[in-house]
Amino acid sequence: MGGRSFLKSSLPKSLRLSYEGKMLNIFLTGISSKKNDLNKGRWGKDLTYVNETRIMKKNEVIEEARVNNAVGAIITGADPLMKIDRCVSYIGMLKEAFGKDFYIQLLIPPTLVTPQRLERVFLAGLDEISFRMSVHERSDWSKVRYAQKYAATSIVFDAFPNKKNEAKALIDAMKGRVKHIIIRELEKNDSNEHLCKDLKVKKNNSIQDSEETAHELVKYALKKKYHAHYSSSKMKHTTTKERMKLRAKQVARKYEKVTNEGTIVHGVIYLPEIIPSAEYHLKLQSMNKKTVVKKLFRIKRDLQRELRIQFDAVDVDPEKLRLITDTKTVQHHARHLKSMKLKPAIVEEYPAAEVPELQVEYL
Repeated sequence: MGGRSFLKSSLPKSLRLSYEGKMLNIFLTGISSKKNDLNKGRWGKDLTYVNETRIMKKNEVIEEARVNNAVGAIITGADPLMKIDRCVSYIGMLKEAFGKDFYIQLLIPPTLVTPQRLERVFLAGLDEISFRMSVHERSDWSKVRYAQKYAATSIVFDAFPNKKNEAKALIDAMKGRVKHIIIRELEKNDSNEHLCKDLKVKKNNSIQDSEETAHELVKYALKKKYHAHYSSSKMKHTTTKERMKLRAKQVARKYEKVTNEGTIVHGVIYLPEIIPSAEYHLKLQSMNKKTVVKKLFRIKRDLQRELRIQFDAVDVDPEKLRLITDTKTVQHHARHLKSMKLKPAIVEEYPAAEVPELQVEYL
């Protein structure tokens, strides 16, 4: 019951590729047309992320696609149509770089949808469009009709246990307009906290009775002749894990261990003033990285000379400002490293610079 879809129905291609971890997730922008939208983290700001990595240059999208061995991409965000030129540009760039078979899905709220905007993204090479719907707000439901001439069209919404009738009304309103309906298990997060205040939250942040509600709604949609799918919160995390596993295998150095969870385990040598803490990532953003990287290269040369470590057995990490090596090296030389006022550790983390470390064991 906690899997991909509890009732059999053909999956949209984007969903199938996502479950396999093969889709690049492009968060195009954190801004939307709604003034009361969330302003926290990447939300409310015009920032672009690819998977967990913030990008500053357009060509970094191509680099990330190659590193992740992606065969497609989901373009999403607060509302990608707020930056329609960027959206069209990214679609064209990905198709040019990887060919027409590179599968691109656009996941958007219907708020800014017009026939003209849809024509632009499909002419650029878009393969599939999915609308992120709200059962709390009906005003934009009718805009989905502009996409009905495109074959690969779907809607996605969360299963609110207290909004069953509204959800059924939404399903009815999509008749003849979409092929697929994806109903997700509701999870409490920063963006929907105000909508979940009267609902019971389980330990994993999913909402009590949401799964049962989703099952009921999938059955309802199937009776209405839609292709309907249930996506659990567990499946969302499994999808991320599969994507991380593929990335880890691509980026892992020869001395790093890749786990079945898609994490990397390695030895790390920290500078005492730059160690994981509550403010670690903020500190990294504010530091003069060029100066610190030069210092790390000097330390690397000293370690190679004093401990006779192979040149390619230790690397400078310019993002997290630390040295990376194998676990045996930090364990064997822990005392010497500490005498140099360094902090040796064994670290397990996902292969993404902006994701916090899962475990840090100082030696």
